[in-house]
Amino acid sequence: LLAQKPEKFMEVGNKALKDAVVKRNNTRSIRFEEIGLKDAMAKAKKEKNKVKFSIKYRVLLLVLGTIVIMAALILAYIIPMAKKIQKSSVENSMLELAKLGARSIDIEYKSKQNVSTQDLEELLKDVQIEGISSCYTYVVNTDNIQVYHKRPGKTGTLVINEIIKQLNADIKNNKSYQHSAIISYVDENGISKYAAYAVSDTTKWVTVVAGYEKDAMQNINMIQTNSIAVLVVLVIVIMVIGYVLSLKITKPIATMTDTIKDIAAFNFTKSDKLSMLQHRSDETGEMARQIFNMEENLQQIVTSIKEMSVQMSQNAVNLVKVT
Repeated sequence: LLAQKPEKFMEVGNKALKDAVVKRNNTRSIRFEEIGLKDAMAKAKKEKNKVKFSIKYRVLLLVLGTIVIMAALILAYIIPMAKKIQKSSVENSMLELAKLGARSIDIEYKSKQNVSTQDLEELLKDVQIEGISSCYTYVVNTDNIQVYHKRPGKTGTLVINEIIKQLNADIKNNKSYQHSAIISYVDENGISKYAAYAVSDTTKWVTVVAGYEKDAMQNINMIQTNSIAVLVVLVIVIMVIGYVLSLKITKPIATMTDTIKDIAAFNFTKSDKLSMLQHRSDETGEMARQIFNMEENLQQIVTSIKEMSVQMSQNAVNLVKVT
């Protein structure tokens, strides 16, 4: 046969040589791992079952961290600042009311040359700070007797407040003293109080406006309690929203990962989920389209290699026949 058809022998031999050179020089050729389909699927399953710090948990951790920082900022900075502002506002209001009471006593004394308990009651009965129900006013003369007290049964009794006692002692001894000031103290019942006093220029009587600290801070404490409750609800709502959003991010990635694993196992079965992802207009859609194109190209390469292998086998058979 070789003697009868030498051109046929040369044609088959040259084609086989050319195909071998093309395969060797083809930069897009693939070296496949020699692994069976069952082993490949088992390996993929093992990789899937590994515990991973996935994007989903990173997103949730980021959301939770943001909420914790916000909560810490509110509880450690904003609430204390609000309490400080509230305290300053209450104390300044008390001081202004005390000064107003002292001036009223001066005006009354200059008008009548005397100020009675009834006069003081008429002048000071409406002195009150809105929102602080425990606010009350009293007037102490230079003998430490409360010549007026808003609370029944207190008028005519000795003052207990040591700060006012010391102030009267300084006034009697002609020592220097503050004509008006803001003070805080704990009374005989262990209750913390805010107060302010002002000294009358004519009578030297001390007008005191006081109130419970807990009542002064009531609104801020309520805001703090409500803030904590709102933060708890906010954490739950935002974590749910973050979880849903993280699923929207990670589910497409998981689908594309499964597709890539199938490709690695030489399983080119089309995925309906990947086909659906291709229609998305975001980054995951672009990734899905590129993976689909990669799958198509790899499938074509594998098909070409198979065809080349078949052709080379046929060429070998033909060479055997020729020889």
